[in-house]
Amino acid sequence: MKVFTDWINLSDYHKYENLCLHSNDTIIFLDFDLAFSSNNGSWEMPEKYESNAMVSHQAPFWEGLIENKEVYNPWMENILNLSEDDIKCIFFQIPDCWEIPNQYITSLIDFLLNNRNQFITEFFSALEFRETCDAIEHM
Repeated sequence: MKVFTDWINLSDYHKYENLCLHSNDTIIFLDFDLAFSSNNGSWEMPEKYESNAMVSHQAPFWEGLIENKEVYNPWMENILNLSEDDIKCIFFQIPDCWEIPNQYITSLIDFLLNNRNQFITEFFSALEFRETCDAIEHM
């Protein structure tokens, strides 16, 4: 969830309803309406990923989590290995009743594919910054 929510730039954690377990222990993500958008209804893509946003938009339930960089590597490899067809297949499952503009979907696919390396760099920069802050706090 940590990698995914940073990749899609989720900024809505205040209600603790982003993650749920189904009765068969399957993970379900909920309430992603503020992914890549703002609460004013903007459909504009961000210009780039920024590690400071990844630091400042942490879910409260991750506070104090000790992170090991190595656990993220397989997830980053999966992101790098996603093809355009893989991503399009997922987007084609979005119901029409959600009324997402076609241009938004195209822009989002392009952003996710073209900025993967930058996302990974910024993700690990944010992780290192949080580790440094935690080390200073515990001195």
